Amino acid sequence: MANWIHRTTFQFTPSNDPPLADQANWLSLGGDNPANITGSADPRDWTVVGDAVQLKAEVDLLPHKKADKIAAIDAKTRELISQGFTHAGKVFSLSASAQTNWLGVKNGYAAGLVYPYKWATKDDTEHYAFADEAEMITAADAAAATKTGHLNSGRDLKTAAIDAATIAALDLVVDNR
Repeated sequence: MANWIHRTTFQFTPSNDPPLADQANWLSLGGDNPANITGSADPRDWTVVGDAVQLKAEVDLLPHKKADKIAAIDAKTRELISQGFTHAGKVFSLSASAQTNWLGVKNGYAAGLVYPYKWATKDDTEHYAFADEAEMITAADAAAATKTGHLNSGRDLKTAAIDAATIAALDLVVDNR
């Protein structure tokens, strides 16, 4: 069985014959596949030169590798924010609606509450009773600091990824948060 790759789309198909439409644009790889030939399973890394599949030059690989790295950093940042924040040993939500609620606490909402005031934990399995307005504001400050910390650490990593001039430099940008 031969394997085929389209010269411009890099669509790969294992088949005895290339698709009937547009046969001239299909290159036979024999029994091999592009990942074995180039060392990369990502079709964005491949190019066809003459009748051979090759790994693209680093300058052509870097933009999509940067985009992948930045997307992974953004995903990790969202994951960290979704884990919430801790106050008094309890974990509270940082969902979009929870962030709005905590911002309301900072903007005076806490002043009109009757204390102790109960607030559900992130997993909704218990309520925490805030003793007074000052404690509510301290929790709101912790929520803001947690989110800002995750965003800032992500921004620093993304800046390093954007500034990387080579794939080797980009590989040094590791998200260990």
